[in-house]
Amino acid sequence: MSINILFTNGRPITKQNGVEVVTDVLAKYLQKAGFQVFFMHLRKYFSPVYQTDNVYFFPDENTGSKTNIDFYHSFLKEKNINLIINQSAEWIGESAAFLNTGTQPVIKLSCYHNRPLRNVDSFTGFFPKQIPGLKSSIAKGIRMLLYPYLSGRELDKIRKKFVFLQQNNRFVVLLSAKFIPQLTRWHEIDPAKFRAIPNPNSFTDIPFIPSSEKKKQILYVGRLMYEQKNTFLLLHIWKKLYKQFPDWELILCGDGPQRTLVESEVQSMPNVKVIGFQDPKPYYQTASILCLTSTYEGFGLVLTESMQYSMIPVAYNSYEAITDIIEDGVNGFIIQPYSVNKYVQCLSKLMNMSDGKRDIITTNGWQSVKKFDIDNVMNQWIEFIRQIFNENENGNKTEQPAF
Repeated sequence: MSINILFTNGRPITKQNGVEVVTDVLAKYLQKAGFQVFFMHLRKYFSPVYQTDNVYFFPDENTGSKTNIDFYHSFLKEKNINLIINQSAEWIGESAAFLNTGTQPVIKLSCYHNRPLRNVDSFTGFFPKQIPGLKSSIAKGIRMLLYPYLSGRELDKIRKKFVFLQQNNRFVVLLSAKFIPQLTRWHEIDPAKFRAIPNPNSFTDIPFIPSSEKKKQILYVGRLMYEQKNTFLLLHIWKKLYKQFPDWELILCGDGPQRTLVESEVQSMPNVKVIGFQDPKPYYQTASILCLTSTYEGFGLVLTESMQYSMIPVAYNSYEAITDIIEDGVNGFIIQPYSVNKYVQCLSKLMNMSDGKRDIITTNGWQSVKKFDIDNVMNQWIEFIRQIFNENENGNKTEQPAF
């Protein structure tokens, strides 16, 4: 049976975030495996686009318009789409448009690329920044009063989102099986509707790089923002290190809503470079340590990317999938959320460490991350897709939209 696959995502593949990188890798692999692959997006985007073949856009800016619905249903029928892999699962508005397949018998999968509960179930993760102008004790008191209401409201939104995804997909694909238990807190959620497939490695055939060939650099790769990425906590950590290690530098590779504030903050700190959004590979090549301070992630693609380039990753234990990647003290380090002192102690130890000792850790990481090699992860995807279609033929299942 010929299988025609449609990838759906709000914007086209620009490789400016992890979801787009993974979509590009998965699509190209499936094409090589003989699947016919198409792309559907809501809007065009003014950045270099890496997927240019079989790319289509909704004609109307109003996502749910009749024009768009009619266009989409005709497209699914004309291209004989058998399978939709929806990469916009976090965004209900986009998902509602992409999963509305009318009467077309399409199997639908939605990929959720983040921690399902985000940082909502953690008080310290939910409030990663200080309230300006208030003493810390007063600020903490205000946050404690607000947290039950605000977190409860957010949890209800998350519950509704996953009920919707469960009802409108054959399966919802998460990045780690360790995320599934947090969803079963709600009786409406059926764990049998969820599967887990990790992200594949972004690169292939990267040789091991000895620590002696690395520079004294700490690297951050990601958006510059308070929320989720917690970038300003990393700056606070650096403040406690730079005087002791004047020959080391911190490189911030990325852009984001708080870039101007970050640049202002680092003006008084030596040896900090804010380089904006750039291809991180040259920096992976030279840097020794990768820092992640996020309050939550779905996978943490920068961790595996850095390990492929023989770096030591250091991250907070703020999401379950991190233990799929890092074995604490063996191939990287996992820090208690959100201890600045423990993070500083870990970095200080690594910065003082000999090249030989660092090589032991980076060798472990370089070897262990191979379990996420493209062939390994893509074979999981291909087996998953074939299993679904075998079940479909044997059981004659069809997708029934719950709109």
